[in-house]
Amino acid sequence: MTAAAAFAAGGLAIALLCVLLAIAIVLRRGLRQRSVRRRIALADPYRPLLVAVVADEGRDAAHVERLLALDDEVWKALEPVVVSMVRKLRGGARAALVELLHRRGTIERLTRRLHSPGAVGRARAAELLGLLGAHAPRAELELLLEHDRDPEVRIVAARALGEIGDPASTKILVRSVAGPHPVPMRIVARSLARLGPGAAPVLVTAMGAQVPAVRAVSAEILGLGGAVTAVSVLANHALHDPDDDVRIRCARALGRIGVPTGLAVLERCVRPTEPVALRAVAARAIGEVGGRQAVDLLEPLLVDDEHRVASNAARALGRLGDRAVERLRVVAAGGGPGAVYAAESLAMNALASAGPARAGLSVVPAQVQAIASAMVSDVVR
Repeated sequence: MTAAAAFAAGGLAIALLCVLLAIAIVLRRGLRQRSVRRRIALADPYRPLLVAVVADEGRDAAHVERLLALDDEVWKALEPVVVSMVRKLRGGARAALVELLHRRGTIERLTRRLHSPGAVGRARAAELLGLLGAHAPRAELELLLEHDRDPEVRIVAARALGEIGDPASTKILVRSVAGPHPVPMRIVARSLARLGPGAAPVLVTAMGAQVPAVRAVSAEILGLGGAVTAVSVLANHALHDPDDDVRIRCARALGRIGVPTGLAVLERCVRPTEPVALRAVAARAIGEVGGRQAVDLLEPLLVDDEHRVASNAARALGRLGDRAVERLRVVAAGGGPGAVYAAESLAMNALASAGPARAGLSVVPAQVQAIASAMVSDVVR
């Protein structure tokens, strides 16, 4: 066979392969669409029955029994509809559908899929189980979080435990930010925040962990949860923790909790010898605690050499009532080192009140215009 003939035969084979591939794609798409239409046709007659279960929150046993009696093929078509409704509902209506899924064996089947060889299957099962609350296999999801080899699966497991909302998962979630299979702190923090006040005792204990990331996420959630019982341990770490990030998060937490006894610690955190980032966050935290003492602590910071500290102090003062605002007016009118920050805070108050005229602020118009048009954007929040 000549080279030309061989080349032509090869081209013909490639063309034939392309045609066969195109036919296979079309056939597969057609079969998929046919399968979707069949599932819709099977599920549609029972949608009104699902609505009836949701409307009476499962109290009419006859509706539930009819759904439990469906054959497996019909239920397989209807199950995604039920899961979609669970995503959107709350309260008794959601609980009725979750109970239906439990009795139909959906939870048991999804639990088995947590051990499937494919990471996508495990992640999908974990996500769906997270929707099912108390019926979900919490212990299985915790094992997945701690030991699964795929990082995406571990992330989904962490989110699912947050959705379930059982404080018993606090310890495993906190531990998951460190170790051989870590989960990003932001994911863990979001799940921990869903566990409620019951997580606080474990988080307080976790503040003694060796790993800074564990202490950091614990401090963050204690602050978000307003855990008054954690004030003393947060105060100690705000002053003495060897990790600056942990100290910053503890100072922020003290501000969020808002106990006046925290002001003594925050006062020490804004001293010039402390790291700038800590001082800036502590200045804002002092404002969140509030009170007359807070005003007295913040006013000297208006002339601080560090821009972030002075700006945060000014903004905090702007939210502390008439006495603090009057001090800002005096500083802004004096033209000293803190005037620009005081004017900035007053301008922000004026803008928030829909204009200086309504706010009644005696700020020099030129200062207001200049500050409002060029707000400082790099302040630590």
